[in-house]
Amino acid sequence: MVRFHGIKPAKDLLPEIFSVGMSAMLMQIMMLVQMTVVYNTAVHFDGEKQIALMGAAQRVMQLAFVPIWGMSQGLQPAVGTNFGAKEYMRVKKLTNVFIIGSTCLAGFFFAIIEIFSVQILSAFITDSAIVSSGLTNFRLMYCCIPYLRHTHNDSYLFFRLSEKQNRQEYWLS
Repeated sequence: MVRFHGIKPAKDLLPEIFSVGMSAMLMQIMMLVQMTVVYNTAVHFDGEKQIALMGAAQRVMQLAFVPIWGMSQGLQPAVGTNFGAKEYMRVKKLTNVFIIGSTCLAGFFFAIIEIFSVQILSAFITDSAIVSSGLTNFRLMYCCIPYLRHTHNDSYLFFRLSEKQNRQEYWLS
């Protein structure tokens, strides 16, 4: 049995803990706010059809996003380990490799979605009238995919460089 009565937070570490976790928490909160606004707006413009289109588009977005997110998860230990060893040139090289790789992966998803958008949307929605009415917005939504990798790769890199001393050492190397 686990006893929690002796566990106390280290008060001197709380500011650092909150500075690290606050950005991730705010990112999730803003995503919740964004999706709430988008879905409420979609209800007012053609109701159920727009909700169906948004649901299909979000599923496809997640399918494209997860591998890119996985690459950024691989970046974190590679950068953290080498940064801790003060191998700044290796950190820069690894960062560039991950940037190129994730950009190529995002570009691949972008091309597939743009080229086969009718077929992809038809896999989720059987009504061809709804598919044709939402095709332009579906394609427009995915124009941001080549830049999607920035959201996580850059945040993982800058998370590690959060302290002023770390930034100065890294950028001056």
